[in-house]
Formats: sequence, C-alpha cells, structure tokens
Amino acid sequence: TSEAGKSKIIDLKPGKYVFHEEAAPNGYVAVTDITFQVNYDGTVTVLETNSNAVEYKDGKLVITDQYDESPKKITFSKVNLGGEEIAGAKIQIFDEQKNQVAEWTSEAGKS
Repeated sequence: TSEAGKSKIIDLKPGKYVFHEEAAPNGYVAVTDITFQVNYDGTVTVLETNSNAVEYKDGKLVITDQYDESPKKITFSKVNLGGEEIAGAKIQIFDEQKNQVAEWTSEAGKS
C-alpha cells in the first residue's frame, strides 16, 4: 500500500512484469494494468498500458493517478426542525469561480 511522500524500491530480475493497482486512494481513479520490462542494464521499458500517466524518468517508473472528476449525485433537502422538507426556499449552487451551476425552489416533501 502506497504511503504519502515515499517511493517503493524492490529488486527485480530482468524480465517482464505487470503493475496492478488493486484500489486507488479515495478520490482517485485506479490505473489499468501496466506491463513493463526490467532490462539487463537496470532501466525499465513500458510495454503495454492504456494510461498516459505512466513514464520512466530519472530511474523511476512513475505512475500518476488521476482525480475522479466524474459527476456525483448529491441530494439536497431543505427541512424544518422536525425534519420535514419545506417549500419556498430559493437555493443556488455556485462553483469555486462563483459561476452558478444550479438553482431551484424547495418543495414540500421533496428533495
């Protein structure tokens, strides 16, 4: 399991190997399997990958996970102290750049 700020060094004999990420950290997308070859001179050649986030540089095989930016379903519910959904609240959602991305008026009994 990866650790923040730490690389993993292992000894591998020359030959072909597969890098497999069983699960990515929360919020990231796991990379697909990466087939690579350890050469007799100690360098690494990436043989097969479906990811452009793999490179061999400065003596390291570097695999960069991508943020999972796919939309997530979020339910909003405007309620009173009794937990009942109430009507009449005008709701607006803005992104970090202050662009409005959604707007609605709450309805009784409806999220």
